[in-house]
Amino acid sequence: MLFVLNKHTGLSPYSHEFVIGGIDPQLLSGFVTAMGSFLAEVVGSEETGWKTVYGSDTTFIVEMNDWVVGVLAVARETTELRSRLRRVVREFKQSFEVLKDSDGIDGGLFAEFDQFVMKTLTLDKVAPQSLVTRRNGWEASLDRMEHSDSKTLARDLVAGLEVSMTVSKLVETHSQSLKGIRDSIAEACWHNAAYVKYVPTEHDILEISERALSIMLDSSNPLGLSTMTIAVIGRLDGRTTLENFIGELSQDDKDRVLQELGNLILSGHIHRISMERESVLVNECILTRFAGACSEVLGAEEIQQTVSIILASGVANHPWLSRVRVQDDLSLQSVLDEAMTPRDFDLLAEALEQFLNDIVDALSEVMERNDVIDLLKYARWSCQEDWIPGLTEAVL
Repeated sequence: MLFVLNKHTGLSPYSHEFVIGGIDPQLLSGFVTAMGSFLAEVVGSEETGWKTVYGSDTTFIVEMNDWVVGVLAVARETTELRSRLRRVVREFKQSFEVLKDSDGIDGGLFAEFDQFVMKTLTLDKVAPQSLVTRRNGWEASLDRMEHSDSKTLARDLVAGLEVSMTVSKLVETHSQSLKGIRDSIAEACWHNAAYVKYVPTEHDILEISERALSIMLDSSNPLGLSTMTIAVIGRLDGRTTLENFIGELSQDDKDRVLQELGNLILSGHIHRISMERESVLVNECILTRFAGACSEVLGAEEIQQTVSIILASGVANHPWLSRVRVQDDLSLQSVLDEAMTPRDFDLLAEALEQFLNDIVDALSEVMERNDVIDLLKYARWSCQEDWIPGLTEAVL
């Protein structure tokens, strides 16, 4: 369940249940407000992101800004979910800033915001290889769905789902475009009539959720994972695509591993990397290829020395650069920790951007600046061609 609170009024102007029979946001607004005040008193300043356990099987992920508090109730926290909640909170603030001092907001104003939330929290999971399944009580959910042309296909899709089907199979069965099927599935999920299991592709980069490793690698194998999948889990590092781990398996074995990884994504034990982490990896790629291209002009030793000096001097103004390591082959990697939040990744990405700008300025003193800029353009282009398309294809 998602609900948004107005920190000034304590009211919850917006909420959405992804599963019927969830939590009353108005009853819980006081609980969340009290927890936030308690944390602020303990820490000495207001925390903009935190979590708390509610009941035996629910965790509240909380993200806030100056007046908006977003709360996502989940079974297990992941950095990917927190990243998506941040986007929802940011969008709500931008969309309804003029109404922040109002006692209430007319629900009719949320039509466009509903679409944003649906896209952010639901649509991204609907890829061609994803499995779509009807929920229990889907008939009642369909009855509550508005009757309109845009929702007719969603109703037909769910009514015909006798067994779980992939999105690509639904495209074939209903002779519709991929976009039309994806939008309709998202509508069905939004109205609690179906749910989607995202099955990763070889292009995906996955990371392990907090405190999940001890469960997945327990010697008793409580999740019933295959040895092949356990071997892949042991190699997940949040920066390497799955094709590096399963590329040599037979197609049947690949399919089994990907299906089991999909189950682990659904349960929250692992997750796709967040947009903020992706930004850090892209910046690392650009820095590495830029340094390599410059070394072909000035020599590896001079570039190594220049980069190392700039890195050491940059830590004072950008402390996150202390996490960056320059290898002998001029590749640059950041030390990433599972406890890092989306905000941490934002700060690290900003530090890497400034680091890159400082290198450009330094090299422009010994090379023609236009030549330096051309090498930088090459680095950006090559990373976009080789690195980003894989993620784009996986996430759609």
